[in-house]
Amino acid sequence: MDRTEENRQEYKELQRRVKREVSKAKQKAYDELYTRLDTREGEKDLYRLARQRDRDGKDVQQVRVIKDRDGRVLTSEESVQRRWKEYFEELMNEENEREKRVEGVNSVEQKVDKIRKDEVRKALKRMKSGKAVGPDDIPVEVWKCLGEAAVEFLASLFNRVLESERMPEEWRRSVLVPIFKNKGDVQSCSNYRGIKLMSHTMKVWERVVEARLRKVVEICEQQYGFMPRKSTTDAIFALRILMEKYRDGQRELHCVFVDLEKAYDRVPREELWYCMRKSGVAEKYVRVVQDMYERSRTVVRCAVGQTEEFNVEVGLHQGSALSPFLFAIVMDQLSEEVRQESPWTMMFADDIVICSENREQVEENLERWRFALERRGMKVSRSKTEYMCVNERQGSGTVRLQGEEVKKVQEFKYLGSTVQSNGECGKEVKKRVQAGWNGWRKVSGVLCDQKISARIKGKVYRTVVRAAMLYGLETVSLRKRQEAELEVAELKMLRFSLGVTRLDRIRNEYIRGTAHVGRLGDKVREARLRWFGHVQRREIMLEQVEAIPKLFPESWEHEIVQNVLEELEMKESKLMEEKKKEASEALVNMVAKQDAVLASELNCWTQDMEKRITTIFLNITKLCEELKKTEELERESLLRDRKKLKKCVGQLEDVLASEREQQEQEKEKIKQDMEKRITALLQNITEHQNSMKLCEEREKVAELERDSLMRDRKNLEKCVVQLEDTLASERASQEQEKEKMEEKITVLFQNITCLDTCLNLLEEREKTKALQRESLMRDQEQLQKRVGQLENILASEREQQEQEKEKIKQDMEKRITALLQNITEHQNSLKLFEEREKAAELERDSLMRDRKKLEKRVGQLEDTLASERAPQEQEKEKLEDKIAVLFENITWLDTCQNLLEEREKTKALQGESLLRDRKKLQKRVGQLENILASAREQQEQEKEKIKHDMEKRITALLQNITEHQ
Repeated sequence: MDRTEENRQEYKELQRRVKREVSKAKQKAYDELYTRLDTREGEKDLYRLARQRDRDGKDVQQVRVIKDRDGRVLTSEESVQRRWKEYFEELMNEENEREKRVEGVNSVEQKVDKIRKDEVRKALKRMKSGKAVGPDDIPVEVWKCLGEAAVEFLASLFNRVLESERMPEEWRRSVLVPIFKNKGDVQSCSNYRGIKLMSHTMKVWERVVEARLRKVVEICEQQYGFMPRKSTTDAIFALRILMEKYRDGQRELHCVFVDLEKAYDRVPREELWYCMRKSGVAEKYVRVVQDMYERSRTVVRCAVGQTEEFNVEVGLHQGSALSPFLFAIVMDQLSEEVRQESPWTMMFADDIVICSENREQVEENLERWRFALERRGMKVSRSKTEYMCVNERQGSGTVRLQGEEVKKVQEFKYLGSTVQSNGECGKEVKKRVQAGWNGWRKVSGVLCDQKISARIKGKVYRTVVRAAMLYGLETVSLRKRQEAELEVAELKMLRFSLGVTRLDRIRNEYIRGTAHVGRLGDKVREARLRWFGHVQRREIMLEQVEAIPKLFPESWEHEIVQNVLEELEMKESKLMEEKKKEASEALVNMVAKQDAVLASELNCWTQDMEKRITTIFLNITKLCEELKKTEELERESLLRDRKKLKKCVGQLEDVLASEREQQEQEKEKIKQDMEKRITALLQNITEHQNSMKLCEEREKVAELERDSLMRDRKNLEKCVVQLEDTLASERASQEQEKEKMEEKITVLFQNITCLDTCLNLLEEREKTKALQRESLMRDQEQLQKRVGQLENILASEREQQEQEKEKIKQDMEKRITALLQNITEHQNSLKLFEEREKAAELERDSLMRDRKKLEKRVGQLEDTLASERAPQEQEKEKLEDKIAVLFENITWLDTCQNLLEEREKTKALQGESLLRDRKKLQKRVGQLENILASAREQQEQEKEKIKHDMEKRITALLQNITEHQ
C-alpha cells in the first residue's frame, strides 16, 4: 500500500464520510424503532429491546469456560464441549437406586377415538408464539397462519401417529440449552438447568394427548402444581392460614419442606409406565407416550458451539408440554400411601410440605416419605430439605432424617413467598421490594430511555415490576408502615423512570398520573378482595381446625369475612336507612369536595358564603334527582315530612296574619331584595357553571397542548440531529475549500514570482545582471521556505482543527509582509529600469485592460452577494477581502510600471501612496481576522454557491496571470 500523504488524507476523508453515514443510519433506525414501539404491534419488540439492553449491560453474558469434575478450568472449545456432553449424558442416563417391582398392574385395553379438529384447534390456541424452535426449524406460527388447512393436516397426521403408535423420527431429536440458576459458581455445570428445545409440532401433539389424559386421570387434592384452577397462591394461602391459626392459639406447628434431587431428570421410566397404568390410562396412550421417549437423542448448545449427539434414557423431557402432568401422575401414585389430608401435606410438583402438631410425628412422616420415594428411584435432598417450628416456646430440638439433623430455619422461601416462624411479614415485604428493584433493573434500558413515552413506561412497569412486587401479597396481612415502605420503593422507581427527583418538587399524584399507575396499596386491597371472592366461590379444601381461643387480634382475613357476611345478612327493612345514610354521606362528601375545589380554583369570584350556597344548591338538585328514583321507598317518610310541613305552614300563616298589618310597607323592600338575591344567585350559578366548563376546556386544551409539545419535541430532536449532520458535512466541505484556497493562493504567489523573474530577466541585459540574479535567488529561497511553512501549517490544521483559524491568520500576515518586502525590493530595482519604458507602457496598457475587466466582474459579484442574507454577506465579505488582497498585489505591479514612466518626478508621490496602501493592507488584515472569527459561528447553507463563485474568480485570476506571463 502506498503510504503517501495524499492517500492518508483520502483515507481520513473516507473514514469521516463512513462515520457520518453510519450515524445517519443509526438515527434513522432508532426513529423507526421508537415509532414502532408506540404501537400495539411493537409490544413484543419493546420487551425484546428491554431484554437485549439488560444483556448488553452485564459484564459477562456467556460463559465460554467451564470446570471439570476436579475443579480445573477448561479453556479449549473441544474440552468444554466434552465436559457439557459428559455432564448431561451422565445426568440423563443414570438412575438412582430403587427396588424392582415384582407385582404388575392390569392394563386398560379400550377403544380410543380419533383426533378431532376441535382438539387440534384448542391445542394450537394454547401454544404461545415467539418461542425458540426445535431442530426442524418449524415454528408454531406457521400452523397458526395456515388456519383451517393446518388444522386438517395436523389432525390427519396425529391420527396416523395414534394408529401406528410411531411418531416421526425428526421429533425424537432435540437441542439442550443450559440455563444458569442465578446462584452458585457460574463455571460449575451443576448450577445449570437444561431446557430442551423440541419440535413445535410435537408439542402440539403432546398438548392433544395431555388434554385427553386429564379427562381420565384424577390427581389428589394435595397437588397444587400444574392443576386447573390452582396456583401457587392457593398453597401459600393454605400454609399461612394454618400457621396463623396455631399462632393465635399459642400452639406449636412443625413444618418440613422437602426437596427432591434432580426430580425431572431422574424419574425412572418404568415407574412412569407403571403409574400411568395404575391411574387408569388406556394402554394405547401408554404406548404413545412410550414412543415419545424411545430413541430420543439430544445435543447440548453452549457458548462454544454444539456437542456431539447422545441418547437420553432416563427422566422426563425438560421443556415438554406433557412432562408436568406426567410428573404429577408419578407423584400422585408414589405418595398414595404416605400423604395426609391438606393442609397437613401439600405438594407443588416436587416441592413438598409436611406439617404436624408435634416434632416426633413430623419426623416419622418425613421418614415415611423418604422411604416411599427413594425405593422408587426418587431421592430426597439432605442439603435442601429444611425444618421450621412455628410459635416455638422452648428449644424443641430438630428433626432427623436417617440419623442426620435436618437444617432448622426461622424463615423459608416457599414458592417464592417468604414465611417466618413468628408469623410476621417484614422479611416478605423486603423481598417484594428487592424483587421489584430486580425487575426494574432488567427493564431499566426501556424505563430510563427518555425517548420512550410515559404511557409505554407505565405499561412496562405494571407488567414487569409491579407484578413482581404484588406476588403473594394477597395472602399477607400488611401494616400501614409496611404498605408505606412498598409505596416509597415504587415512587422511587417511577421517579427514576421519568427522570425527576424530589428536588423537582413534583407531587406523587402527578407522577402516578403521568405513568398511568395507581396506588400500590389500592392494588394490594384489590388483589385481596379478588382472592377472597375466589375463595368464597370454590369448595372448602381445608379441614376445620378445632376451636382455639382468640388471644390475639384477628387478621385481615377475619375482618374481611365478618364485614362481607354482615353486609350479606342485613335485612331488607334496613335498606332505606342505609340508602339515606349513604345519600347524606354522599351529600356531605360532595359539599366538602366542591368547597375544596371552589376554594382553590375560583378564589377570584364572589365571597365564600355565596360559593357554599351555590354548591349546596347544585348538590340539592342532584340529590333531588337521586331521591326521585327512591321515591316509592320513601313515601312514608315524605308523608310524615309533609304533615310536619303542613303544621309549620299553618303556624306560619297564623303568624303572618298577625303581622300583615306591620309588614305591608316592608313587603315591597323584601320582594326587591329577594329578587336581587335570586338574580345574583342565578348569575353566580351560571358563572360557576361557565367557569367549570372553562376549566374542563382548559384541561382538554392543556392535554392537547402537552401532546403537541411532545410531538414538537420529537420533531425538534430529529431536526437537531439533521442540523448536526449538515453542520458536520459542511465543516468537512469547508475544510476541503480551505485546502483548495490555500493551494490556489500558493499558485498565485508562484505566478507573482514568475512576474518577478520576468522583470529580473530584463535586468540581465544590463550591467546589474549578477546583482539581480542574487536577489532572485534570495527571493526564490524565501518563497520556497514560505511554501514549506504553508505545507506544514496545512498538515497541522488537518490534525488540529481547533487552532486552525489562528494559524491561518499568522500565515496570511506572513504572506502580506513577504509581499511588502518584495514590493520594496521591486521599488529599489525600478530605479535601474529607465531604458525599458516602452515595453513597460505596453504591459501597463494590457494590465489596465485586465484590471477593468476584473473590476467589472468584482462589481457584478458584489451586487449578487449584496442581495443575499446577512450571514452570507459576512462570509462573502471575508472571501472578497481575500480577493481584494490579491487585487492589491496586482495594483502594486501597476504602480511599479507607472513609476517607470514618471521616474524621478513622482518618487515622493509613490512613497506616500505606498504608505497609504500599506495602511490599507493592515486595515484589511484586521477585517480578515474579524471575519474569520465571526465565520466560525455563521456557516450553514450557501457553501456550494460560494464554492462556484470562488472557482470562477480564481480561474479568471489564473487566466489574467497567464495572459500577463
